[in-house]
Amino acid sequence: AQWRNRCVSDAYEPGSTFKILTASAALDSGVTTPEDRFYCSAKITVDGDTIRCWGRAHGPESMAEGLQNSCNPVFVELALRMGTDTFYRYLTSFGLGKSTGLDLPGESEGILIGSRYVKNVDLARIGFGQSVAVTPLQLMMAANACINGGKLMKPYLVSEIQSAEGEVLQRTTPMVRATPIRAETSDTMRELLEAVVKQGGGKNAAVPGYRIGGKTGTAQVYKEGKIVRNVHIGSFYGFAPVEDPQFSVMVVVKEAQTPVDYGSTTAAPFAGQIMASVLQYLEVP
Repeated sequence: AQWRNRCVSDAYEPGSTFKILTASAALDSGVTTPEDRFYCSAKITVDGDTIRCWGRAHGPESMAEGLQNSCNPVFVELALRMGTDTFYRYLTSFGLGKSTGLDLPGESEGILIGSRYVKNVDLARIGFGQSVAVTPLQLMMAANACINGGKLMKPYLVSEIQSAEGEVLQRTTPMVRATPIRAETSDTMRELLEAVVKQGGGKNAAVPGYRIGGKTGTAQVYKEGKIVRNVHIGSFYGFAPVEDPQFSVMVVVKEAQTPVDYGSTTAAPFAGQIMASVLQYLEVP
């Protein structure tokens, strides 16, 4: 148990933090724009299966507002508009379903249904972060590509190794693994994710005086093969500052013992505290 590093070994259904990837892919492929209009009636039917939004109906909303509201029907529609071939091309480019190559043992590859086995209802659920499993590191690596200009960077822990005398024996060079989206799409995503923190579900991660971007997530918990209704995995992915991101943070809270255990209430406040400290440490004005 002590050797287990959950950031790299544990795959989980991410829930709404995954919408960062869906939004990026949909914008980049041209099937939507931030101003595109949608309607949420609190549910949507795909191949006879009813998929519900997380709360009350959002009514008419733009794609940008759908991201702020974390509206499931909007992201179901975006995934279906892209279709399996296009959506999976992006998901593969984001590094899902394979290890990141981090310099730590025991890394999970996560779970991505093979594209030839995907039904429309699977595709719809993947759009909002169900029917797919990722490690926190995988999701962070992919989300970073959405806000750093479109570059999927290979993660590493050790920057360099020195001898006792200070001689550099080994140095890690940052490596771009892929370019899943265009720089212009990444610019748009930074603005959209800043609005999530300013006006949407990520308000609890805001840091006064700084431009913060991010996205909350609330994922289901399975026990003995069944969904447990009263507990969740709450999470928040954030980055700062929006105009020139220097770092990102991923906080995952599993089955918090609180009356409301959504990511906005369990994970976002901690992410905000961490980002406030890091911004001061990095002397970002």
